[in-house]
Amino acid sequence: MKENLKIKKLVFYLVLNFIFAVSLFAQVKDAGFLRNNDFRIGGYYQSWSSANSEQISQFVLPVVFIMPISQQLSLDLVNSPSYASLDGAQKNLSGLTDTRIRASYVTMENKVLLTGGVSLPTGQSRLEGDQPTVAAALAMNALDFRVPTLGQGLDIKASAAFAQEFGSIVLGGGVGYLMKGSFQPYKESDLKYNPGDEITATLGADKNIEMGSNNLRLTGDFTLTLYGKDQVDGKEVFKSGNKMLFELRSLYHASSLDFLLYLRDRTKGKNDRGLGSLSTETLNSNGNQLEIGSISYFPMNQAIRLKALLESKIYSKNEYESNGALVFGVGTGLQYQLSSRMFLDSQFKFLKGSLKNRSDSIGITGFEVGAMLRFKL
Repeated sequence: MKENLKIKKLVFYLVLNFIFAVSLFAQVKDAGFLRNNDFRIGGYYQSWSSANSEQISQFVLPVVFIMPISQQLSLDLVNSPSYASLDGAQKNLSGLTDTRIRASYVTMENKVLLTGGVSLPTGQSRLEGDQPTVAAALAMNALDFRVPTLGQGLDIKASAAFAQEFGSIVLGGGVGYLMKGSFQPYKESDLKYNPGDEITATLGADKNIEMGSNNLRLTGDFTLTLYGKDQVDGKEVFKSGNKMLFELRSLYHASSLDFLLYLRDRTKGKNDRGLGSLSTETLNSNGNQLEIGSISYFPMNQAIRLKALLESKIYSKNEYESNGALVFGVGTGLQYQLSSRMFLDSQFKFLKGSLKNRSDSIGITGFEVGAMLRFKL
């Protein structure tokens, strides 16, 4: 009975984490809500080059500290100093990022997760020269840079999620509110940009299927994000179209082999634009974005696991016939248990594809290499 209770608590815990896995720590993909007392430090280098010989690169040094206060309460802190360069740009973009601090509290017999956090404006937000060009390249979704933005204003987020078991299925849901602070985007100007606040609602389901000695876990999520109106010096200038995100995952465990397959589809409505008075754009400038991939883990011995990665991004052109992309990637990596308190996770990815605008298609080639070292304190 005690063992079954532990398994149920773990299932609830996993579903809650799937629901808010992208909440405050989108910058560092390995930083989730964990209850181990951990310190993590890593280094990742990403580089993309185009067929016309342009190149953009970024080096990121993520630092993550996770401190459980009690069985219910945990504190997380993340910063990811980075250095980015773009061919032809006179100014590079480097420095600290905004510091993200989150408190998570589990209650109601591990069925409810309450989260509150702040993003402190410690990163560079006031850009000069051609740094905005570098920032725009980093923010392209198809390139998937680990740190797309160094700094903005003071952000405050609160969220709540729940999970409930119904037979062999666990259902979950949650809501979150992100209050965005204003910042000055240009060094040579005193104008203040205030991004609109965001409301997020999520529904998720998890089902475990026993297959003899093997196990298959199916998980699905739907997330709706509602965006408020952006302002410049108090005047409305932009409102992003609301976003819908569908994600399906299957995790198959056979003996010591683990295989994860995921499918993610992202779509957004039409934006509103203007100066003081907004109007909906005639055509939708947000195209559909589909991502499919897999991660396989192969144990070599008790301390070492090899992993293989496949990924694809299929981004449709928008109604203005621009911002399309097609990217495929393959990769490998090594997970090494150095000791009972030290764990290394490294990987290398090679990617190739194209960016599509109207009748043009620009070939791009990229790679990523890096590792995260985790210390269990």
